[in-house]
Amino acid sequence: MGIIFNQKRFIFSLFFNELIKSDPIILADAGAKDGLHQPWLNLDKAGSLYVIGFEPDKDECDKLNATKKPNRIYIPAALWSSEGKVDIHLAQIRSTSSVYAPNFEFIKQYKDCHWKPRITKSVITVDSVILDKVLKDKKIDCDFLKIDTQGAEFEIIQGATRSIADNIFGVLIETWTSEVHSGQHLTGDILTSMTKLGFSLFDISIAAAWQRKIDKNIKLFGKKQVIGLDLLFFKDTNKFVEGGKKLNKIIKAAAISDVYGFPDYALEILNSANNMDDGIETLKNIKDNIIGNSLKQNRFYRKSMRVLFKILGVKNYDFPSLHY
Repeated sequence: MGIIFNQKRFIFSLFFNELIKSDPIILADAGAKDGLHQPWLNLDKAGSLYVIGFEPDKDECDKLNATKKPNRIYIPAALWSSEGKVDIHLAQIRSTSSVYAPNFEFIKQYKDCHWKPRITKSVITVDSVILDKVLKDKKIDCDFLKIDTQGAEFEIIQGATRSIADNIFGVLIETWTSEVHSGQHLTGDILTSMTKLGFSLFDISIAAAWQRKIDKNIKLFGKKQVIGLDLLFFKDTNKFVEGGKKLNKIIKAAAISDVYGFPDYALEILNSANNMDDGIETLKNIKDNIIGNSLKQNRFYRKSMRVLFKILGVKNYDFPSLHY
């Protein structure tokens, strides 16, 4: 079955590309192993994206850098709350590796398929860096931060507070509602930290849901317990524009809001910049573009296209998934 992502959004327009071609959206990718996903994948193809990725698995990081794709750089280090060294528990399935050891006392309550991939094969020591210093040293003004690091989310935020508070507009974080990794911080800690940094939660999705271990001969129909949540945060409008933001920064924030399904917030951000005399006409055109793509009468068209895609056996997404 094929997959089509809806590109009828301002961020994918030639208009947007022309506006920011010399100042692309900058994505900091913590846990870059699996590469880019939507909407960043299509944006990268259009040349409207710069990626700085962090991947402690050196072999995987070397593979990412070997592609020599323009506007991408991958650093073989773990993002953390301090510079130095940190241990990584390499799991049976590499994507489930974590700084923190698996909490077997807890996770063994669940079916084997949920916890066995997390069994530690070896422990390696890698370099750790803090996002604030890396971005400052490289003179990078980041727009969006994605964190998918199997339990290190809280520490990464602690090492990025200046960037998150001052420059970053959007943050997507995979969090854990239960202590899957011994000693890790949970979803509530992330919510509290992001609120203090001037962000609001805009969207949420289930990142992990597990079933408990029962007698193999018993077949039950029921729901899985939520274990992990993906959280999408945007900077509060007043916090984002205070101190004065360049026009391109405002435009990129509005585009990110819109592509994730919040055109109303995009318009609020653009309206907050109406005092920029040199950009009034540009801002008006952007608003018209966003409104035109989001009007309610377009729902019939979108519904018709969904039916067509279903017949053709194609998955069509209006908005990017939060889960990587």
